[in-house]
Amino acid sequence: YKSIHSLHQNSQTEFIFLPKNEEQRNQYRKSIRFIDRLKLFITMRIQLLYFMSLLFMMTICYDLPGAKTNLYIHVKKNTIEIGEYKGKHLCSKKFKSYKIDHIDKEEIKRYLLGKEEEIVLYYIHCWLGNISFYNKSSISALQKLEGIDKTISIKWEGKGLNYHKNWINSKNEGRKIGELFEYLVHSPHKNNVLLCHSMGHEVFTGLYESLKPDEQYFKIIFMASADLPKDILGNELKELPAMTQDLYIYEHNKDRFLQFATIVHKQKRLGLPDTMDSEVYQLISNLTIINVTCLNGRNWINPSNHIYFKDHSGVREDMNDRLHSFTCNKSKSRY
Repeated sequence: YKSIHSLHQNSQTEFIFLPKNEEQRNQYRKSIRFIDRLKLFITMRIQLLYFMSLLFMMTICYDLPGAKTNLYIHVKKNTIEIGEYKGKHLCSKKFKSYKIDHIDKEEIKRYLLGKEEEIVLYYIHCWLGNISFYNKSSISALQKLEGIDKTISIKWEGKGLNYHKNWINSKNEGRKIGELFEYLVHSPHKNNVLLCHSMGHEVFTGLYESLKPDEQYFKIIFMASADLPKDILGNELKELPAMTQDLYIYEHNKDRFLQFATIVHKQKRLGLPDTMDSEVYQLISNLTIINVTCLNGRNWINPSNHIYFKDHSGVREDMNDRLHSFTCNKSKSRY
């Protein structure tokens, strides 16, 4: 055996040895790769089990208040369905289904938006967020946001419990209704607010491809627990700040799901703080980044620190403050 390199950790030197024989070295490397993949697999399954247990707890604990106007666009394999969540328990009532390649944009716009001047919240859920009880608890929590006249949920289908497959699929789900989404948010008599959560941001990148870079579609965009590359506003979504009056990114130091996603992608996620943030972000005048790690407020039991946008009263209060500033020309600050 021979020493190939040493690492300095915690004032101790660790020597790593490989066999001299090439065949043995290859076998050693394969073993290490297998162990790394096994660790990642086990970590992913533990996260999923934990997330599902949280969903179960929410079905027991969450109190659903009376419904406001809550509409939805359900993106399926070859069709989309539009309808409304009605009543105290937010039961879905289908209006109509359309084939993806035969969408009647005008009819959908009339049903979803009407002609009144309103503040409309578009909500794009996380991976597994289409599960009925989680979806209902999210919509219920969003009703606590003040000043919102109507919520339109974009419900997309996942690909089982495989994170990587869902990640690849999510952007394609957004692309299916990209032109319809642009048609809806382009309505001049509506004040649009967008809220994306977790992998829902990647769904939005599919929608984003149909948006025009010179149009300001939104009054506010909220990005909560964003499962996107840290530098995406300087690359793929570089035109996004121009599409909104105000852009808010919520971060948490110990967002465990995004820590897991960072391992999978080998790239830090947008919803995790970084002491060396990109200079591009500092030049975006309408961007505010809010670290919610120590934010005061009541929080449901949620060790993952990933769904604070709906479970943390302090975060909702902060969002309400942002919504109140629709017509205020406030200077942006980073804190």
